[in-house]
Amino acid sequence: MASHVDIVSNEPLASEPRLLARVILNGGPGLEMDLAHDGTDEQQMWSYLCSRVSVDPDDDPRAFLLALAPNIDATYVGASEIHDDAHCPFRQRGLALAATVA
Repeated sequence: MASHVDIVSNEPLASEPRLLARVILNGGPGLEMDLAHDGTDEQQMWSYLCSRVSVDPDDDPRAFLLALAPNIDATYVGASEIHDDAHCPFRQRGLALAATVA
């Protein structure tokens, strides 16, 4: 099972968080990103995440993944703690993501 962090939109009038992207550590040499089907741009998402986290995802992918939750904690955008597919609340809801690789 791949460990990942969910990047979510916390819109004030929405009844629940909306998945924007998933950053995945799947045992490969780097991280992968899956995007929601809402027009989110992969390069913009990577730029935003890297601007908030001081760890380089290419140098230490696991440390970058661990640093997302404490550093992506804004009013409208947040990051989950690291978890696997079996414990993912978004997997239970059956949300589809577009598979892309960073």
